[in-house]
Amino acid sequence: MRKRLPVWVSILLMALVVSASACAPATPTPMPATSTQPGGLPTLAPNTSEVGGLPDDMPARPQKGLRAPEFVLLNLEGEEVSLSDSSGQPALINFWATWCPPCLEELPAIQATYQNSDDLVVLGVNFQERLTNVKSFVEQEGLTFPILLDEEGRLALLYRVRSLPTSFFLEP
Repeated sequence: MRKRLPVWVSILLMALVVSASACAPATPTPMPATSTQPGGLPTLAPNTSEVGGLPDDMPARPQKGLRAPEFVLLNLEGEEVSLSDSSGQPALINFWATWCPPCLEELPAIQATYQNSDDLVVLGVNFQERLTNVKSFVEQEGLTFPILLDEEGRLALLYRVRSLPTSFFLEP
């Protein structure tokens, strides 16, 4: 029998602590920039509706009570997966890459959380890597949660991902 809330919450918190020691900046290729922040990270253009497809009213960072932007990405089998497929369930969206050491450290905790939860949806969003590389890595590591491909970095741009790993926990 799979365990409930307390186990996956503690594992999730551990994974998020590990992710606090983030990897190198994840700058998606199509990222519009008008200036550079300290550390060399690009700053999004103020009117982002014209460049990059971001809504003008999108907040600069995630906030409680706001809806996560909808998306559709392909999984490793070439099937479309959308965020709305998980509506009504808590969800963890994790942006990661095979070349990112902190990502590799937290993936086992995310896998354990996924295995020990009856209702948590986990979507691992791989950042700009080739399908063959990601597929072989996922098989080697025994990851069973859905892996989605953000090959052009557009979802990372939409979610304003600045470094890897980055995780978002969505309430139902």
